[in-house]
Amino acid sequence: MKTKRIKFLAVAVILLIGISFTSCLNSDNNTTSPIRGFVKVYNSYSTYFKDLTGAIYTPTTTSLATWETYGFKPESTNIAYIYGTYDTEQYPNAVTDKNYPIDLSFAISLDHKVEIVDNSGASNDSINKAAIISLDASSQYSNSAILKPWFFDEKTLMLPIQYYLSKDNHSFTLVYYPSENQVANGTLKLHLRHNNQGDTSTSSNSLNEYIKNSMYVYIYLCAYDLSDVLDLYGGNVSNIEIETKENPSSVALDDSQTTTNTYTVEHKVIDISE
Repeated sequence: MKTKRIKFLAVAVILLIGISFTSCLNSDNNTTSPIRGFVKVYNSYSTYFKDLTGAIYTPTTTSLATWETYGFKPESTNIAYIYGTYDTEQYPNAVTDKNYPIDLSFAISLDHKVEIVDNSGASNDSINKAAIISLDASSQYSNSAILKPWFFDEKTLMLPIQYYLSKDNHSFTLVYYPSENQVANGTLKLHLRHNNQGDTSTSSNSLNEYIKNSMYVYIYLCAYDLSDVLDLYGGNVSNIEIETKENPSSVALDDSQTTTNTYTVEHKVIDISE
């Protein structure tokens, strides 16, 4: 457990700063430095990425095209997890300028759906099918800020969802019900809906899989663009409430241990300097 905890904390640091650099591992003859982390995706004339520090990463046309053939769609992606490399000899000022031309080796969207739904006309995505374990593992790992709900930017909510799984095809939708008249005292209420695609195994969970391999961040960390909901209130939202169905040992909603839990998130971009 101690070894896993140390490894997890290292991964958490990587995520918190956005991109990790390991150029110190390069040999004298190797000027290639690897990077990895999560970023916001921009598509102005060409595709580029920006992390929480404001650093910019521009993938080569060829490497981006390769990952597009694997299903990555930058034009419709808000938040992504990427892995790549840049040449420290060819771009010696990259660190100073916070501008990195990169060869993209891995890219995957972290985006999940946000739906505005009338209670009487719920869609399949807004119907809850399974419980989760928790949205907050911060007390287990040095109270890390990214292990509980937080905002990447003013419109993007990040949810670290711990849940049971044996397959990675689970989906999580945030649902807003207009009929609830949700903004009271600046608080907006949303509901997290879990579609487990029939996966009822409790042999592993998303957090443990992420600890084993940081590339599995996409099964643990989910990004939600709340623009359409927040725009309804002209930005007058100070807190977000997220209602969940949780169970520590089962995915069944009708299990006796399944409870309703509510998380309150301040509508404020995470401060990585803290």
